[in-house]
Amino acid sequence: MSKTTNSFNKLAGEVVYKPKKIKFEVNTFEDALLLIDDIKLMCSEI
Repeated sequence: MSKTTNSFNKLAGEVVYKPKKIKFEVNTFEDALLLIDDIKLMCSEI
C-alpha cells in the first residue's frame, strides 16, 4: 500500500494556537496545502 509518487508518505502532527489545538493528518501534498489554508483562516478569525 505504499505510494512512491508522493514526496512523503504521511505527515502527521499538531498545531497549537491559543486557545485552540489543531490535530491533523494528511496523506498527500495537496492535503497539506489545504491544511495550511485552513490554519490561516482559523488564525485570522481569532
